[in-house]
Amino acid sequence: MLAALSFASVLAISLASYVAVSYNTLERVDERVTAASQLLEGENVLEETLYEVSNSDFADWAMDGSSASRTVTGVDLAQLAESLPIDFTETVSVEAAPAPKQSIPDAFANLFSRLGLREPAPAEAEEEVVIDSDQIQMQLTGLGDDSDQRTLTLTQQTELDDGSIETRTLTATMSPISPFQVAIAADRTIRLRRNGVVDSYDSRVGEYGGSNVGHEAVLSGNYVSVTRAQINGYAASVARSPYFGRRASLQGPDSNQRVNVDTTRIIPTPYKPNLDTLEASGVGSLYSGPNSTLGSNRSSEPRLYYASDINLSRNEQIFIDGPTRLVVDGDINLRDNSAIVVNPRASLEIHVEGNVSLDGRGIVNLSEVPANVAIIGTNSDTRSIIFRGDEALHGAIFAPNSDFYAYGNRTTRTIYGAIVAKKVVFDDDTNFHFDVALRDAHFDGIEKAYAFDPAE
Repeated sequence: MLAALSFASVLAISLASYVAVSYNTLERVDERVTAASQLLEGENVLEETLYEVSNSDFADWAMDGSSASRTVTGVDLAQLAESLPIDFTETVSVEAAPAPKQSIPDAFANLFSRLGLREPAPAEAEEEVVIDSDQIQMQLTGLGDDSDQRTLTLTQQTELDDGSIETRTLTATMSPISPFQVAIAADRTIRLRRNGVVDSYDSRVGEYGGSNVGHEAVLSGNYVSVTRAQINGYAASVARSPYFGRRASLQGPDSNQRVNVDTTRIIPTPYKPNLDTLEASGVGSLYSGPNSTLGSNRSSEPRLYYASDINLSRNEQIFIDGPTRLVVDGDINLRDNSAIVVNPRASLEIHVEGNVSLDGRGIVNLSEVPANVAIIGTNSDTRSIIFRGDEALHGAIFAPNSDFYAYGNRTTRTIYGAIVAKKVVFDDDTNFHFDVALRDAHFDGIEKAYAFDPAE
């Protein structure tokens, strides 16, 4: 019997210990789940705010001039500041708990009564302030300023164990980002079928070459296939892992040269700019045909021109002499020895609805600064942009509904700049040099998207 009782006691102790351990484990798991849920909610709130700022959609905010405010729940600011790579400015202040108010003792009440005096009316109790630590007050400022920068302030109050109030504030700034964050971004496939080098440089430093060559080129698409080309940068493929042929390579500055594909440079999340093109409108001039001059070197503002089609052949040219925006409702075709020549101090932004074929000399950007030439596809259905010109192309291409092809005559082509398209195919030997300066470039024909300034 004693043995049975002893066994029962041991069993009870063991079960109690098990229950305690299980409870503590579940409590820790619950804390981790709650923390993860709060972090996810915080990320969702910030992403939603970026979307609303980018689209000027403040339907869920209370507007007050150039600022807006709203309240959200389920977010922990301390965790948000610690976990996200955003340049938050964090301040924390603690206000002591208010001293309790003393009521008049009963003895004083009796004294007033004996003296025939009226007892003072009790002071109205101050309304008790209820602190809801689950609430976050959000405020956006700078919405009506000429500056592109926007500021978001998040405030959370928590009542501590001693009754004091802790106020935590996070402040972050949002700035517009260029659509050209990567070398090549495609909604569908990127196929590099022949030889070539894909790398990066910075046109602000100078021309490509020597020490001005880097490994920051990113190929980002639904599927990336590289048969022979040498990629000095990164690859991001969402549908399945990128394909690299046995003669292809993916390298960084510190990669093992004995291994063709450095798998650490395969990015799991592709970048896809979900930006719209903006219609160019206003008073402009009609394009007068080949061998004409557009823009003025005496003007700092872009001059606007309209054309139904652009067709150049033989030795025909168009000269761009100042800041110029060219709106083409139809197609652009350059062949033979024709060219669009952009002078060193000029810039050209083409808005084209139809197909583009750049043969002959193509677009000759004499400044060799890619930000000075932009081809913006305004089409909603699928069109094509074909580059098979004899001279290098220095420019940025933003045509999310067009397929981009580089091919023809089995010669090596060279592109300096960046490409955003539905599909990108290099069918000939093509060297592509991503200009990292385009990450800071903005174009009137592409809507602005905002991002939080990153932590250093």
